[in-house]
Amino acid sequence: MNLGQPKHLRDLAKSGFNQAQKLKDGENVHRVLFGPGRVERIWFPVLVEDEGKMVVSRRTVKRPPEGCTLDFIANLEIRIRQQLNQDKPTSVFSPKTEFLYLSMNQGSEEALVELFSFPYSVYKRLLEIEKERDTRNPQFLRHGLIWMYDVIIAKLLEKGKSRRWGTSYEVQVDTQYNVQASKTPVSWLDRPVDEILAEMSVVEAGIFTENQWKAIVESDIDLMEEIEPDSQADILALLKKCPIYLDAQDENGNHEFPERDFLAKELTNAEIPFVREDSSTQVAIQEQATEEQPKIETREESEAVEKPETAEESEAVEKSEAVEKPETAEEIKKDPLPPPPVDADASRPSQNVQELLNRVRTQRGQTA
Repeated sequence: MNLGQPKHLRDLAKSGFNQAQKLKDGENVHRVLFGPGRVERIWFPVLVEDEGKMVVSRRTVKRPPEGCTLDFIANLEIRIRQQLNQDKPTSVFSPKTEFLYLSMNQGSEEALVELFSFPYSVYKRLLEIEKERDTRNPQFLRHGLIWMYDVIIAKLLEKGKSRRWGTSYEVQVDTQYNVQASKTPVSWLDRPVDEILAEMSVVEAGIFTENQWKAIVESDIDLMEEIEPDSQADILALLKKCPIYLDAQDENGNHEFPERDFLAKELTNAEIPFVREDSSTQVAIQEQATEEQPKIETREESEAVEKPETAEESEAVEKSEAVEKPETAEEIKKDPLPPPPVDADASRPSQNVQELLNRVRTQRGQTA
């Protein structure tokens, strides 16, 4: 039974790693059931065919703790941006830390257990809320275990700021409907959930409705499987099937990658699959939804960050998302680029890349 925030998941979330749903703007009322599961994702642009046209989409990998091929590209891009004297340079391939939970969106019409991705501040607040003691009797939890009550998660955007830098979150308990307030012993925090369920009927206690409990029991989402990092072989297979689109542009029409000709040369030498757009190719820059790839948020949305509340939190987040980079632009000239940490034979572009280029050229000829 997947309920609560067990110690083994809390420890994994501190130390290391279905398409996860995102919180919508405004208030989100959730019954958080199980988590946290930490994962480091890397998103990158690709070209896909949709209704006979080549359009830009995104693919993602779950970065393994030991690193992967995409770290090589991230370091390379950061070095280039340092040489361009950009402030706080980052990379399209810098990993983004997410905390995954099994949760029920109480705003949905049906009882459904789904996989949700929460940012660091929500993850931190959920841990704090569950541990809060009753103000009159500290032997009891103020609210109960995390799965016993609804939480209201507000996703806010500061006026005048971009989504990436102006997004913040507030989390509070929906106390009006919490039947377990000040009734749950503190000792239940580390008690196996099976023992708790053997002592009480969650439906009779009013914690869940019959439909909600049925959805929980029948849910087949495996959180441990969802946070399992991709293997190097899986990442290489994805790159061969969906090579990096080096000429991708953001929603404002600006190229996402700097010095693309130089990057193309280095990626060729490293035998990392990529594709380019020549001057005659027409490509729809705005992302399109397909049956195979559901529409995801824009790069600005996927990179939305929040300012940690303390220096300690800031250091924790920075360490978890750090990609090694030199201190100065001069190091780029002095320090030769290391080879990517992959088997060279395994990373050679496959026939899929040539097929994709042929499709682009065919489309170009049709539109000429």
